[in-house]
Amino acid sequence: MGKRHAATALGPAVARGLPPHPLSTGRSAAGFADVAAALCGRLGITRVTAVVGVSGGGATAVAMAARHPETVERLVLQCAVGPLPWPDRRTYLGAQVVFGPGRERVTWSLVRALVRRAPDTALRLLLRDLTTLPS
Repeated sequence: MGKRHAATALGPAVARGLPPHPLSTGRSAAGFADVAAALCGRLGITRVTAVVGVSGGGATAVAMAARHPETVERLVLQCAVGPLPWPDRRTYLGAQVVFGPGRERVTWSLVRALVRRAPDTALRLLLRDLTTLPS
């Protein structure tokens, strides 16, 4: 494995730490980004092709790209959660109701059924907030 790919392969190990000596990265995305950049430096990795932030890792990926631009060529965010709080209380409470314990499976089953039976309607409903064009 070349050095260019080593950071990707080590990512999960760094995130979890390796027993019996877990890594201490602090509690912030910036802290973890700094530790990841330091690890790349210790491994001799001077440039990373892409930092990928998936879901809750989005804030850390953004921090890595922003704090270490000399190391990161590209930033890829996939379904990433940002560092900002929920837009409002209603949205937060709605998410708790729809995706709460025991209900998430039912919710996604209903979404799949809607997509299969009425794909145009499902697409309009699911993507309506991604545009300012009239529906």
